[in-house]
Amino acid sequence: MALARLSSLVKRATQLTTTPFHSLAISPQPHHLSAQSHLTTSFPPTSRQALQTHFFSTTSEKRNIQDHKRRLLAAKYELRRKLYKSLSKDPELSSEMRAKHRYKLSKLPRNSSFVRLRNRCVFTGRARGVYQFFRMSRLVFRDSANKGALMGVTKASW
Repeated sequence: MALARLSSLVKRATQLTTTPFHSLAISPQPHHLSAQSHLTTSFPPTSRQALQTHFFSTTSEKRNIQDHKRRLLAAKYELRRKLYKSLSKDPELSSEMRAKHRYKLSKLPRNSSFVRLRNRCVFTGRARGVYQFFRMSRLVFRDSANKGALMGVTKASW
């Protein structure tokens, strides 16, 4: 009975986690550098050739794209990871089954873990001092607020 329920849960989790993420193509953000440094391909590139021809001008873009890939991977493996983790801690299962699920959990990609995600500034790629609501670092936020680029944000005065 428990094995049948377990196999149906695993089957359902694999069905849910195999949704295609390549349909979530994201166009690159406009950048302050010239348009010559960017090629007009959607990101993530769908073919190996597109991966080779698509290049980036700054390290902040690379960090943001790496973070985006990690987020997609974490979303893809989320159910499977939660299932294996809960089954490896289930006291009702035999120790062999728990060890088997611990092994499966260890074989998942490391970048599919939510622990590896980091909130980054969308403009600079900075990882520290990021306001989550605005998705920008404190430095960019201060500069934008001083220029009046953020609606509703005013300097405090009392």
